[in-house]
Amino acid sequence: MKEIEDVGRRLKEACLSGSVATLDALVEDDELILDRVSSLSGFFNDSPLHVVALRGHLDFTKALLQRKPKLVTELDLLRRLPLHLASAEGHVEIVRELTIEYLLGIKIVKDQANVKNQNGFTALDIVEYYPIRDLRTMEIKELLLQAGVHKSFYMRLDSNPGSPPPDNPPTPPRRWCKARDWISMFWKKYFKYDHGWLQQVRGHLITAATLTATVAYESIMSPPGGFWQDSNNGHKAGEAILDSYHSPHFARYLVINTAMLIASCITIMLALTGFPIHNKFLIWVLVFTVYITLSCMVGAYVLAIIVLTPNVEEDFKPSLKISVGLELCWMGICGFVAVLHAFHFLAWLRNKFRSLVTPYRSHKCMGNFC
Repeated sequence: MKEIEDVGRRLKEACLSGSVATLDALVEDDELILDRVSSLSGFFNDSPLHVVALRGHLDFTKALLQRKPKLVTELDLLRRLPLHLASAEGHVEIVRELTIEYLLGIKIVKDQANVKNQNGFTALDIVEYYPIRDLRTMEIKELLLQAGVHKSFYMRLDSNPGSPPPDNPPTPPRRWCKARDWISMFWKKYFKYDHGWLQQVRGHLITAATLTATVAYESIMSPPGGFWQDSNNGHKAGEAILDSYHSPHFARYLVINTAMLIASCITIMLALTGFPIHNKFLIWVLVFTVYITLSCMVGAYVLAIIVLTPNVEEDFKPSLKISVGLELCWMGICGFVAVLHAFHFLAWLRNKFRSLVTPYRSHKCMGNFC
């Protein structure tokens, strides 16, 4: 009895905090925990999905729906669905997930899932051959597959096992289409981020950007080697010592620190203006400025090492070689992730452009037809 109470308490705490890892651990210990949740302490009045919908934990909601979709139709003591609670609290993303799952749970909707249009295509066929491939398309495809939707070609084979294949079967997807789907799924699993992160880390982001701006400013005001203290031998007091030797590395050092200062100021400005967290364009601008700041900071450090050790190119010491190598690896990682975000951003721009151009073309065609 005490063990059951402890399991119920842990599940309740996981629902309140939104810890998907705790839910995974509980399900791994007991695969039937969500099937007998009504007997656990803390869930006599409602289900875990009610608690999560009320608190607004989107990832936890998706995890529960994936493990037990029937939770979406369960009522609490006041005969309220989780959808009612999420709507009352204004959790839009959770309302969307619950609405889709609720509709897919209705029998009449399931029965109509494999209905074909006039061209003989099901909803899955349309998504499969849709010209625009993005994460949203992949999510819709997953939902249709979970709902039991099939391709029209497979449906014909199932309904008439002995009949020959249709005259014009759907063209099987090419290998590059499958590879693109795999890349999209890989991106969604490992690189897609919740746009709500900005609201949580806005204060920390401002602090970090302020520190990097201070570092860039001090790096210019106190450059490696310092300043001349007198005016002799062709130099003047207050000039940078390294500048007198016309070192190309010192010029690059100044450029990189200037770029770091500007990128940090842009980050602070974007974080302070309070732009909508669902504005993908500004979020990507913010992400790129952070990458630029980090890369410039590491690059300035590498150039400082090279400037302060002029023999580093001739006699590359092992310690300096390892240090510079690690810093270049870090810059490579930042560049790789930045390139991934750049491809995602370009795909988003392309989809936006198509969504703006397509209605215009349709309207123009209708006008010519009329």
